[in-house]
Amino acid sequence: MKKNKGVTNMKTFKNVCTVILTSLVFWTCEEDEVLLSEDCAGVADGDAICGCTDSTAVNYLSSATSDDGSCVHYVDNGDFYLDFNGADFVDVGDVLPQGAYTKAAWVKREYGYGAPNNIVSGDESHAFWAPYGEGSKLSAGHNGSYTVVQDTDSLPTGVWTFVAVTYDPDVESGTMTLYRNGNQVDAATGVSPQNESSKTYIGRYGNGNYWSGAMDEVAIWDKALSSSDVETLYNAGYDLTNASENSEDYALLTGLKGYWRMNEGEGNTLSDASGNGNIGTISGAAWSTCDDCGCMDPTACNYDSEATVDNRTCVFVDDNCDVCVDGTIVANDLDGDGICDDSDDDSDGDGVLDEDDSHPYDNMACADADQDGCDDCSSGYNDPSNDGPDDDGDGICNAYIISGRTVYIVGNS
Repeated sequence: MKKNKGVTNMKTFKNVCTVILTSLVFWTCEEDEVLLSEDCAGVADGDAICGCTDSTAVNYLSSATSDDGSCVHYVDNGDFYLDFNGADFVDVGDVLPQGAYTKAAWVKREYGYGAPNNIVSGDESHAFWAPYGEGSKLSAGHNGSYTVVQDTDSLPTGVWTFVAVTYDPDVESGTMTLYRNGNQVDAATGVSPQNESSKTYIGRYGNGNYWSGAMDEVAIWDKALSSSDVETLYNAGYDLTNASENSEDYALLTGLKGYWRMNEGEGNTLSDASGNGNIGTISGAAWSTCDDCGCMDPTACNYDSEATVDNRTCVFVDDNCDVCVDGTIVANDLDGDGICDDSDDDSDGDGVLDEDDSHPYDNMACADADQDGCDDCSSGYNDPSNDGPDDDGDGICNAYIISGRTVYIVGNS
């Protein structure tokens, strides 16, 4: 701290600055006492990166060092599904352990000459598919023998079909059972466990062998479900309009490793409704909803008069100030005070009239009437006395502490 001789009325604030109260007021600040702003975690002079730190969340930010409470584990924007054009797939990672399992999905096959039509398969060792070379019959197997179980009929085209395969290595030296629409269509015993694989794909096996058509409600368990379990799943979701009910039945069955409901409707990420964080990365597959699907409630903002199947996407104008514009709800009460913006003199509720507000729709910015370098609304409301940290207690926000400088203010203030 610098000393000044022959001066009276000296005050020291927080061992940072020496202030001389005369007609010529000045203070000095030592360079090692500079007070800096806080980072997003509230640490002075910190360098935190705020975001979701939960690796099982769909919006996980690997570079984040401080969790901001924004984590989202499952996204449900309505009833959607994915279309695969014969070169698309979803990588859900190393989700299928060696041993017992159940794979299940709703599929709608489209004709594709030579299409291998893998549904849920690995980068090696296990396959669940309907290969063109086998008459497009639903099939499954392990370790190079991928038709150990096979349906007698071809998987239909253009029709949503529920398919499942179970495997239990502890029953009759390995039992594999195949199902279509809740009914057992084939079974085999003496099936050796699948070798280890490092990837599981939706719509692909190995480096190709893609699915051609649509898929929805894909799930994997680390146990062999019973025939009654499989029938329950089929009965709960035989129609896409019942997809919202599926989650309850799927969650009630223990051993669920991953459940991809495909209800995001946008983006290249597939969230895992099982809560296990097996997030899928979409490569090429396109979002879709059924041709006749839409909002069927005539009171909704996005009512579709041509829809014959409701896909749970209805949105409603619930606030008196909101308006419906071309099927989209537009908010018209920014500060939530019940006064619509077009009649509100202070739209952002920061205590400053819109006509005097530099940012009438941002309550964190309005003006700097005291010219201290900090916005008077930085606290969320117009309050010049509380417009930023004042760690040295001089009535001026930290923005005006200058490293290694002497600042002079002429006058008696």
